[in-house]
Amino acid sequence: MGKTLIYEMWPVQVNSLAEKGKQLEQIKELGATHVWLRTNKRTTLEPYKNIADAINVEKLYGNKEDFVRFIKETHEYDLKVIIDLDVNIPAENEEDYDDQIRAIRNIATVWFLGYGVDGFYLNAEDLCLPLALNVLNDLFTEPFGPDKVRPFLVVGCNDSSYSYAFGILKDAPVDLIDDCYLRTQVERKDLKGLVCSISRDRDISKDSDAPKAAVSLETYGSQRIGDLLGESSSKVAEALFMNGPDSIILYQGQELGEKNVNMNWINDYNNQSKDKNSPLTWYLFYIGLWKNN
Repeated sequence: MGKTLIYEMWPVQVNSLAEKGKQLEQIKELGATHVWLRTNKRTTLEPYKNIADAINVEKLYGNKEDFVRFIKETHEYDLKVIIDLDVNIPAENEEDYDDQIRAIRNIATVWFLGYGVDGFYLNAEDLCLPLALNVLNDLFTEPFGPDKVRPFLVVGCNDSSYSYAFGILKDAPVDLIDDCYLRTQVERKDLKGLVCSISRDRDISKDSDAPKAAVSLETYGSQRIGDLLGESSSKVAEALFMNGPDSIILYQGQELGEKNVNMNWINDYNNQSKDKNSPLTWYLFYIGLWKNN
């Protein structure tokens, strides 16, 4: 599959896509292959009950024309777009399993074929459980549409045992498995362990058992990993791109050393690109090495 760099664009507020679209040139320059378009609202809550809400562009992103234009512009930069998709199937409703699978697939079909998104980040609390393989197979083994294609799929899996999750999901119809259950490594202030280890003793960049591994430098709060570890942006970028896997998720503002993304992102990006010692300069340098390695 080659090197995959997913750039998380968040938060996308309602009716802010026109502004976000102006960032695509810089995001492409950064080396991204995918844009992960996120909102403060969950794409779906109970998809088998609220299909109309789950495909409501206005509710999630605002103006429908802005959304369609954003997808088109993103593709013009040769970037792919993924959005969140909730695939939870509550255990108490397992008797309606077939109906729920059908409903979720219908939702995915509207986004994928109707609006042209390229894939999904799959939100589910239980996707690391044995049930996950059945759900993923039933949802995505069969390709979509007359061209018989499958969406690009990323599974969010905060499984502290790592090998358990990969043992279940390695044959699932997904492209990437994120993330590496970062909390333990952060508490240890272990930068190398943070970006290199999907298990406690294996380097996922060299581990043939985990070819779908993706790592993201984000934890369960608003602070960036570098701040929590007491490391500079240059050290974090070096460790991530020199020792990490072939698939990386970059959180917006991280490459600028920012904790909070603001409307001055483009100005900050342009200013830092002229500063040889800025966090952005180091990210661009190590991303370049990573993509050509």
